[in-house]
Amino acid sequence: MKPRLSSSQRRSNSRLMLFIFVAFGFTWTCWLPLLANRQFAANLPILPGQFYLGSFGPLVGAAAVELSPGGKGFTAWMKTLFSFSFP
Repeated sequence: MKPRLSSSQRRSNSRLMLFIFVAFGFTWTCWLPLLANRQFAANLPILPGQFYLGSFGPLVGAAAVELSPGGKGFTAWMKTLFSFSFP
């Protein structure tokens, strides 16, 4: 018998899945044309710095989670991101 998840656990799981899908989706959308050009000589157009642009996938995923309903909001996230208080 499966244990039932509380609503906060379901919300946490859905936020985690959103992060994973957006982070991997953004990253691989940037990197697949580079891979196809290299492995299959596909001759797809690429942007300068496209490899480095793909490395921002986790940041885009985190922003998507914070902007989704139930997130703390983008401004609260940015405040904690640039908070330099030490214990």
